[in-house]
Amino acid sequence: FYGSFNNTVKQNNLTENRGHGLAPAVCGNSIENNIAGAGKPVMYRENAQGLEISDTDKYSEIVLCNVSDSVIKNISIDNRGLDSDGVLMVASDNNTVKNSYFEDVRTAVYFYRDSERNFVDGNIVKSSDIGLRLRLDSDDNRLEANSIEEAGTYIKALRNSTGNDFVKNTIEETQFSIL
Repeated sequence: FYGSFNNTVKQNNLTENRGHGLAPAVCGNSIENNIAGAGKPVMYRENAQGLEISDTDKYSEIVLCNVSDSVIKNISIDNRGLDSDGVLMVASDNNTVKNSYFEDVRTAVYFYRDSERNFVDGNIVKSSDIGLRLRLDSDDNRLEANSIEEAGTYIKALRNSTGNDFVKNTIEETQFSIL
């Protein structure tokens, strides 16, 4: 997906893979009706504003591409075997992920390519590879009061991600706290 646009990714089974289920690096593709993780649907939304995704456990992964001012709350994602991410945001700003539960995901909440001013609050992450990840100019995000247990890495910040706040998080039994 690096530099790739106008592609269609439809009705694929992306289960039992070690890593990301569906991880677009750019927006501008048609992505629909795919499954990943524990065989549940991937929710993909692009070019949207004001979404609310709440009170559900029906998705294996939630991918937001160029989405702003949206709320994800009270969701549960358990992928048995680190087969996909929990919530992946690409070029998405001013969104909130709160009071949700992630287990056995590759990365619980992943900000990628200019995802800025997002708020991650009060989430529980267990037995996952990476708790929270920021990459490629994902700036000014706030991660507060999250609980990360038995993860390989609590937080991974890579390539020019600056101005992020990590406040009152609990980290237990992780291999690395912050990379």
